[in-house]
Amino acid sequence: LIKENFIELFYRYLKKELERRNAMKHHNFKDYICIGLTAFCVLAAGIAFFFCLYEMDAIRNGINNLFRILTPIIYGVVFAYLMSPLYNHFTRKLYPFLFKIFFQRQVSAGTGSLRMFRESRGH
Repeated sequence: LIKENFIELFYRYLKKELERRNAMKHHNFKDYICIGLTAFCVLAAGIAFFFCLYEMDAIRNGINNLFRILTPIIYGVVFAYLMSPLYNHFTRKLYPFLFKIFFQRQVSAGTGSLRMFRESRGH
């Protein structure tokens, strides 16, 4: 009787163990990967924060050098932004006038010279 109960209990144990292992084979590990990645990012951010606090002077000097290098570019962008309405206004007002002055003379002069070229060749 004891031997039969032992075999039956052992059989149930093996059956549950196999079911558990099969469930683990089909288990989605996405949750575990997300938790591990989050823990890694938190650890990396903590190390980076500590490094920033520890090397604050070097970081400040680097940022100052970067701004010193980029200052002329920043001034140019700001100046271009502030001057663009003035440029657009003069472009709208002056281009038609300048087009009439410069391009109408060239077109008329060009057709005259073309006419002279054709007449000289006998066409």
